[in-house]
Amino acid sequence: MFSLIELIQSQPEIKAVFERIGILDIGAMLIEGIKKEYSPVFDRGCATVVGFEPVSDECNRLNQTYKNTGMRFLPYFIGDGTRQKFFLTNNSMTASLYEPNSELLNRFQNLGELVVPINEEMVDTRRLDDIPELDFPIDYIKIDIQGAELQAFQGARNRVLKDVLVIQSEAEWLPLYKNQPLFAELELFLRSQGFMVHKFMGFGSRCYKPVIMGNNINAGVQHLWSDVIFVRDIMQWQQLNARQLLKMAVMLHEIYLSYDLAAAALQEFDQRQQTSFAKLYLELITGQKSLQSLLAKNEEPQNKQAAANDFVALFSLGVEKFQQNDLAASLDCFERARLVRTDFPPLWYNLGLVTGKLGRIDEATSFLDMALQLDPSYTEARALRNGIAADQPQTQQILPKNTIPGYSEKLNQALMLQNQGNTDQAEAIFKEILAAEPNDVPALFSLGGIEHNRGNQLKALEFFERAAKCKPDFAQIWYNLGIVLQSLKQFDRALASYDRALQLQPDFSEVRINRGGLLVEMKQHKEALLNYEELLKVDPNNDKALCNRGIILTDFKLYDLAIQTFDRLVQIAPDYDYALGLLAFAKMHACDWKNLDVINRRIIDGVHTGKRSTKTLAMTAITDDPYVHLLCAKIFAQHFFPAREQVWQGEIYKHKKIKVAYVSPDLREHPVGHLTAGLFEHHDREKFETIAISLGIDDNSRIRQRMEKAFDLFIDARQIPSFDIARRLREMEVDILVDMAGYTADSRTDLFAFRPTPIQVNYLGYSSTLGLDYFDYIVADRHIIPEGFRNAYSEKVVYLPETYLPTDSELDFQAVKTTRKDHGLPEDSFVFCSFNHDYKISQEMFTIWMRLLNSVPASVLWLMKLNESAERNLRQEAAKHGITEDRIIFASRVPAIEDHLARYRLADLFIDTFPCNAHSTTSDVLRAGLPMVTCRGRAFAARVAGGLLELVGLPELITENYEDYEKLTLKLATDRELLTSCKNRLAANLEQLQPFSTDRYCRHLEAAYLQMWQRYQAGQAPDHIAVSQA
Repeated sequence: MFSLIELIQSQPEIKAVFERIGILDIGAMLIEGIKKEYSPVFDRGCATVVGFEPVSDECNRLNQTYKNTGMRFLPYFIGDGTRQKFFLTNNSMTASLYEPNSELLNRFQNLGELVVPINEEMVDTRRLDDIPELDFPIDYIKIDIQGAELQAFQGARNRVLKDVLVIQSEAEWLPLYKNQPLFAELELFLRSQGFMVHKFMGFGSRCYKPVIMGNNINAGVQHLWSDVIFVRDIMQWQQLNARQLLKMAVMLHEIYLSYDLAAAALQEFDQRQQTSFAKLYLELITGQKSLQSLLAKNEEPQNKQAAANDFVALFSLGVEKFQQNDLAASLDCFERARLVRTDFPPLWYNLGLVTGKLGRIDEATSFLDMALQLDPSYTEARALRNGIAADQPQTQQILPKNTIPGYSEKLNQALMLQNQGNTDQAEAIFKEILAAEPNDVPALFSLGGIEHNRGNQLKALEFFERAAKCKPDFAQIWYNLGIVLQSLKQFDRALASYDRALQLQPDFSEVRINRGGLLVEMKQHKEALLNYEELLKVDPNNDKALCNRGIILTDFKLYDLAIQTFDRLVQIAPDYDYALGLLAFAKMHACDWKNLDVINRRIIDGVHTGKRSTKTLAMTAITDDPYVHLLCAKIFAQHFFPAREQVWQGEIYKHKKIKVAYVSPDLREHPVGHLTAGLFEHHDREKFETIAISLGIDDNSRIRQRMEKAFDLFIDARQIPSFDIARRLREMEVDILVDMAGYTADSRTDLFAFRPTPIQVNYLGYSSTLGLDYFDYIVADRHIIPEGFRNAYSEKVVYLPETYLPTDSELDFQAVKTTRKDHGLPEDSFVFCSFNHDYKISQEMFTIWMRLLNSVPASVLWLMKLNESAERNLRQEAAKHGITEDRIIFASRVPAIEDHLARYRLADLFIDTFPCNAHSTTSDVLRAGLPMVTCRGRAFAARVAGGLLELVGLPELITENYEDYEKLTLKLATDRELLTSCKNRLAANLEQLQPFSTDRYCRHLEAAYLQMWQRYQAGQAPDHIAVSQA
């Protein structure tokens, strides 16, 4: 076969794009006279190779030996960056960072003898991402480090691996080293990084003792290891540039003879470069042209010889003739093939196989010796060679045999199809295997994965349970079983499955990760934290564990520890999904503003380039740009909540009542619960049937009891999987499904991804767009989303005539008596109040507040009770402005909502935050008769307070920038008459306008539902809706 490199060099336009291929050879054993897999590229001067030799003197010797060759060596142990134990053995090729599993090794012929532990030593490992000498793009990795391959890849995920195009990695099918990752884990990780399995390069096998096949101790049918070739997933090639596609084609052609995939890469290359190089390549590999004719500009004579020089055609024909038992024709093809190419070990193996069957033992032995010289790890060649030498008549016995004809080929084909995304074809082959062997574990395991990915969790459960019965000692099965059980909300069984996996494989980090997530879902946060601590003891740089540890510490309000954890995460994995946002949000909660502006800028820049910089809630406190909020939401939504197969199929329901289902984790003692209890009680039961889908705890509170009575049907759905809820909603023919949580805690956006209802609404609980096409509407008012900002929301906007925010007008707090003394407030001081959450308090706003305190003698700032870190940091910040601790007062908690509302009357002026305003707090403040000053921005979250001030008739208390905000606040604080006038007007407007009427609000919302329903009944697509004043 021709050289693709030579062809490229003959085409100036293509040659200009091609550059040297960067190669990492990890675990390289340099043996004189033995060529490496990548020799066809390296020998032509088209590659730079870096290997590793931890012994400094030997590393120096190798660098001197290979000086000026394009190959160099670095003195590092490759691992996860920690100090680890290195197990030396009697064979330097079998030493490992994992302890040899002698009990298993000794079950096989001539395996335990090759891996005898002789010593241990502690070594410092290096992550590939941390090696500064790897300052060039790595295109190809060849790795064989006795079970530690996954460790190496995980240490390359953030930098080195991003450039890699092709990988050849050894993978084990059985744990020859204790606790080592096996093929399934390696494949899952590399698939998550954008790779797919391309092919297997032979299988290392042995026979179980005491059987010896053909007097050959190296023969056997038990697959133990293989070299696996991974390439960039063909479905993601659009992410590669032209230079990468060309390099990948070269490697596939020159190293692996994968001409079909190389041609596909060149076709993609042509689309980028507007060339026709792939056409020329196809003409050459099909024999329509020859490279010699192309170079000599004399095409005709060479064409006649093309077929004779086509190595692939000759080799393939030889295999075909052998399968037909036409040994003479097969041998002729292989003999002709070796006239074209001599560096392909399988050719020499096949020559040995054919001549051996023909009884030409000396020739067969010679051919097999050549195969082994080219590839000393060629197990099948060694087994055949030893078998022939030991006993010629036994040759037939050492040929691979399976109980299912063609089993290995079928299994490999199915696995490849599955990795390429051709799940239907893969499924058919796996089921064919099961029909012949119902207990085949790989088929059961793979079918379970296919059904899980389809969302068919019950079917997945059946396959994984069968696999676990067949092979109860395989940790990966229990891990996958736990994942499925967790998705089915069978938490206790899921936990037991994860625990079983850890019993079998204590260092199975992914199990620890999922187990922690499950414990959080079970509300066992302390146990979850301990779970991650255990993992971090053995793997201190595990990015997932660090991330989840930080999140739980945030839940515990241990923000200083959370910040340290996220800071560590960003250092070791700067591109880890949402890491910057988690760090920023923890710092906001702690009011730790050091470098926060820099972090926030990086977050916004990242979102503009499509990066997963932050989750969405934090963004509302970072910027008031609604278009950035939309970009952020879309990135987050596409990652976590892609649309699923629709449950509702377009049916038009005919009901006497409109069926509305509300989905919320907050139908309890919670701000959302207090806002909506009265709304649910006021729904018109003659026109609407209401259903509650409760996702949160039953706190047995007064609000919860009201909720349960208010709905026609109240479903506690905490333990019900989202798909099952979706099916039930479809069965009940619900018309409108209302999400009251968005991207807040314990929400179920995935429920809406199944589209169980004709109309889906984003309402109240989340103050921004969800960025999802399967949400039809967002409920707002004209103050919150001006028409000019509509296109910053993925949903159509429903404009309620007064406010989007409901309240419970029946809540009576007027009779509650309280004094400043009760709350530790000085009697004669001017009290600035801001009961906003800690994360909403920005450094800019707090600096303004400090200037106000300095400008208004004897004034104090009354804040909500915050976490310990925030209170400490705010006091320290205040001290920088000359404000003593006694002027910052943190409110204590009160027993009831009525007590909370009543105490607002003790303050003189409420001062709002920006860019995230007070929301439900604003309605509380105004209903209590306390004036407030706000700064209004552009996004939903930055306009809520302004909208409510418009509602109560005090628009003059709305400012548009920090300067005006500070001036107006100071004027009100120093002009008692003006402030009293504002208070009197507020009281009068509350009495006359009744702006917080629950009944009127309910009629407005029902009118909105009616218009949504009418459009759906008429077959019209969702559109913006404006509800008229009732």
